[in-house]
Amino acid sequence: IGLSTLPQFKDKTYVGEAVVEKLILRAYTMGKKEPILKQEDLLKKTVLLLRGYSYGGWINFIKDPINQINFIEFDSHEEAFKGLKLFSKGKKDCYLLNYKHPSDILLKTQNFHGIQFSDISSLNIHFVVTRQMHGAKTVLDKIETAFLKLQEDGVLK
Repeated sequence: IGLSTLPQFKDKTYVGEAVVEKLILRAYTMGKKEPILKQEDLLKKTVLLLRGYSYGGWINFIKDPINQINFIEFDSHEEAFKGLKLFSKGKKDCYLLNYKHPSDILLKTQNFHGIQFSDISSLNIHFVVTRQMHGAKTVLDKIETAFLKLQEDGVLK
């Protein structure tokens, strides 16, 4: 499964029609701060990130020096939220970009009072099959048919 917008998939894969999941990107902050709704809202801010994510293309904007965004990368969701707690004490405009699902799991088990967030994008995840595979289109069709049947039967929500 993957995002149909990834450049490495272009002309190399078949991407299915069924939406397997929605990937919701959020901007987290501590206390009352202006919500992040678009990329330009990050200008001249401190942004905490998880290493290795593209954030639906936002990473290029964040790392472009012309935007004067101070970014700090972390290796885990837990480290990133601890960083948010630490940097929010000293930095007025500090935000953490992270995806809803892993954040929800972490925040259920950790004590982070005063966390606020805004949803900034929602990306659809689809089944993806490499075109190099023999019968790739047929394989993708079978995967999607099975997925939709499982949804109809109530096995998947």
